[in-house]
Amino acid sequence: MDDVREKNGLEVLSATACYDYLARCRVGRLAYSRPRSGVCIEPIMYALDLESIFFTFPGSRIDEMAGISDGVVFEIDSAERETTTGWSVIVSGSVREVVDLGVLARLRQLPTRLWVASLGLAWAELRINEVTGRRILP
Repeated sequence: MDDVREKNGLEVLSATACYDYLARCRVGRLAYSRPRSGVCIEPIMYALDLESIFFTFPGSRIDEMAGISDGVVFEIDSAERETTTGWSVIVSGSVREVVDLGVLARLRQLPTRLWVASLGLAWAELRINEVTGRRILP
């Protein structure tokens, strides 16, 4: 699907354009619901590999997120103050801890710098169920 302009002046991004933005960025925000404290939004450094987003995160939080089926949202964006333009990409999916040694070895080869998987941090995978995006036009 090509990018489409909406009536409100926003441009709907194609899935290809959304994945292009995901491939170029390295930091985003992960949102999920915590049973006792409600919605949590945290910054993460990530790597896109095929149709998953990989990141390091405290293992205890992965356990919290893993119980939520299709309830995790990830967002990246950029805005230009001078031109009042920008874009946003939102991904929804589910998170699981990565424990497979082969996958972990492949993750260490990805061409990006992630927060180090040490000091209680573990690798997590956000399996992408849906990706959408919008661009703010001048």
